[in-house]
Amino acid sequence: MAIITRYVNTASSGGDGTTNATSGANAAYASLNVWEAAEQQDLTDAGGDIMEVICEGSAADTTAVVVDGWTTNATSYIRIYTTQANRHDGKWNTSKYRLEAVGITTSGILKIVESYVRVEYVQFAVNRNATNSAHCLYLSPTSTGEIYVSNCIIKATGTAARFSAGVLIDKSCYYYIWNNIVYDFKQTPNADERGILISAGVTYLYNNTVDSCDYGIWRSAGTVTAINNLVN
Repeated sequence: MAIITRYVNTASSGGDGTTNATSGANAAYASLNVWEAAEQQDLTDAGGDIMEVICEGSAADTTAVVVDGWTTNATSYIRIYTTQANRHDGKWNTSKYRLEAVGITTSGILKIVESYVRVEYVQFAVNRNATNSAHCLYLSPTSTGEIYVSNCIIKATGTAARFSAGVLIDKSCYYYIWNNIVYDFKQTPNADERGILISAGVTYLYNNTVDSCDYGIWRSAGTVTAINNLVN
């Protein structure tokens, strides 16, 4: 078992991601999307590995990401996170790493098609798209496992009249979502956006704050356990 560490830095000119340098052959990847495309692999073979990607940089990362094409399991998982120096301080912070896509044509800024993925301390902002539904986190794994989302800030911007959700869950899996702040998924005149939308799987929601959304937590199907969440 080994931990594979890769870096993303929005100030980087691009490299192989093995350091957090911003120039040179071993510089950080310039975006999370570039990391995902370059590193797809089977983490379970040869004893199993953990892939951790550390996200840095004060400029916005503006390319949507789909995590797909990996082989994972409970001990060989993907971890996407920011270190203490590069994470928000409990509110939206434009000097810290953030995945902030405008006019996306995919279903989400971060779409997760694999199970056994962990996302921690990342800021997400979706700018509503006039032609496509645009979500921040679209959790749609093709196999049953676990997905963790913790300590993230998730928000919407823009006024295009298309449906958006902060977290959209639509496949059978176990989801653990805690200590996140989700806000501004609120549309006029449609009034049909959701902060957290669950339509499949087993979801545990703990200690989340959902504010200024048409619907805070909405379950259309699946099983939900919600404890100590604030919905305003």
